[in-house]
Amino acid sequence: MSYPIYGYREFLGEEFPFRIRTRNVENYNTVVHAHEHFQLSYVASGSCIHHIRNNHSIVVKGDFFAIPPYLEHILLPREGKDFEVVEIDFMPSIINENMQSLSHMEHFFDFAYIQPLVSIGNELLPKLNVTPVNQRRIEELISSMQRESAAELDGYMLSIKADLLKLLVLAGREFRNYHAASGGQPSINVHRQAFYEAIEYIDTHYMDELRLEELAKKSFMSPSYFSSTFKLLKGKSFIEYVNDIRISKGIELLVGSDQQITDISYRVGFNNVGHFNRMFKHKTGLTPSEYRKHSRQQASNPMSS
Repeated sequence: MSYPIYGYREFLGEEFPFRIRTRNVENYNTVVHAHEHFQLSYVASGSCIHHIRNNHSIVVKGDFFAIPPYLEHILLPREGKDFEVVEIDFMPSIINENMQSLSHMEHFFDFAYIQPLVSIGNELLPKLNVTPVNQRRIEELISSMQRESAAELDGYMLSIKADLLKLLVLAGREFRNYHAASGGQPSINVHRQAFYEAIEYIDTHYMDELRLEELAKKSFMSPSYFSSTFKLLKGKSFIEYVNDIRISKGIELLVGSDQQITDISYRVGFNNVGHFNRMFKHKTGLTPSEYRKHSRQQASNPMSS
């Protein structure tokens, strides 16, 4: 991998990982790059060339496209053409701490995270040419976010979040209309289904050795892209999710059976009882033996709680 990947903490900051700016022929990034954060781009005027992975397309005034994390890309000028592209960089977690606001927006999820994996000839998607009415709405939201970001008055973060969420909803609606008009793209459905099947596999095979690389392959994604998409959808990392399932199943066995803690540890997928104990206490505040004792005391004397 020969291109840089920009970390969001250095690029956006940690307290409020958001930035909005305008790129043109004088200040565009001249190197192919990727980033940990998410980016929405809107062509405010003119036209330029958008490269992502090994594909490219010409984008023009009114085009709206998404760059999810870890996908290499670059904007390049066209000979003799000016352009202005507004880039909105952010971490999805600023919308909602658990990122569920985005994961529940199915059409936006397809547009932003699934569609980048799909290309049709030289016409790379995601790229929506927004209707004139929605172009005006997008430009109003962009202007509002630019003003709030520049002034940083009391409540500016909340204002930006509200405008950004409206923008994401609008993008999802535009994509839904595009998708309906085009009759749907089977390849998008295949990619989405593969991703959800990978999550279902985790839910039913939590006791087995689970490798992120193998699950990413099942989803037709790179490991980094799968990891980012997984966190968006589930609100936690792959490792956190797997450990939470295993601990939850361990709790069921501790309360509902007399199995030895070592046996429970192996049964729910931990190959080391010490690791199971540490993760269990981190999650519940108690060791497995303390949890079992406490739950049985409560069961025998419910009034004591």
